[in-house]
Amino acid sequence: MKTSLKADTSLLIITIFWGSSYLLMKIGLGGLGTFDLIALRFSIAFIILAAIFFKKLKTTISKKLMKSSAILGGLLFVGFVFMVLGLKYTSTDDASFLTCLSGIFIPIISFICFKQKLKLKVIISIIIVFIGVYLLTMTGGTLSLNLGDILCLISCAILSFQVIITNKLNKDVDALSLGIFQIGFSALFSVIFTALFGALQLPPTGTSWFVIITLSILCTAIPYVVQTISLKYSSPVHAGIIYSLQPVFSAIFVLIFTGVGLTTQGYIGALLMVISIIIVELDFQAVIRKLKTK
Repeated sequence: MKTSLKADTSLLIITIFWGSSYLLMKIGLGGLGTFDLIALRFSIAFIILAAIFFKKLKTTISKKLMKSSAILGGLLFVGFVFMVLGLKYTSTDDASFLTCLSGIFIPIISFICFKQKLKLKVIISIIIVFIGVYLLTMTGGTLSLNLGDILCLISCAILSFQVIITNKLNKDVDALSLGIFQIGFSALFSVIFTALFGALQLPPTGTSWFVIITLSILCTAIPYVVQTISLKYSSPVHAGIIYSLQPVFSAIFVLIFTGVGLTTQGYIGALLMVISIIIVELDFQAVIRKLKTK
């Protein structure tokens, strides 16, 4: 398996983890404030990672690593603030649709800010992703932008930019350390803002603790380290299209835990999104060459 394909497979695995995060954050927000949820999520994730990789972090620490980590951590923190605030003021369907448009935002930002040309198959995949995400998530009707929707759109744009910048900054520093320290800076910024707006609240119930710990490990610690490493070998555009599968996995988790399945429209949307991944990953020139040699 090619290195780039291994990287994309890793990104697909963490997308499965992120697919569960919407349901978990909605539950977590029932007993915690916005900054409390983010502060606990990133702080616990950083403490666990720092404990496991303490020796590695000591040997790789540098001014450049800290600067890059602070930039990525800051973008991550701001993106999550907008996401969690958006979840408070909009429906889960709208939030899922708007925050999963990275497959659209990343190519556009890459083209505008970094003059990155888009291949025809990527453009086709982007169009299919948009249609697929819309059919999958907007089952209740048409989208009508409210405050929560706008906040989710801003979140998606910021987190998409964070993915692109990760790809730029992880070239000259240790990717594992960068992934860990960016979580640490996100935790630091979260704690500071929480202190400014009031005392840090701890989860009030056992369910809340379970949600926070699950978010910390499966949806924060593992994914953001894996993403930072994988983006050394994959492109942000590929990552964005893969991340657009989050609502597919979110729907699967909802089916498993609540028994509520997709509508026919939703299944068509999910199928289109899977097709978009196949298109962007498939090397059409290699396939054509193989067919010609037969």
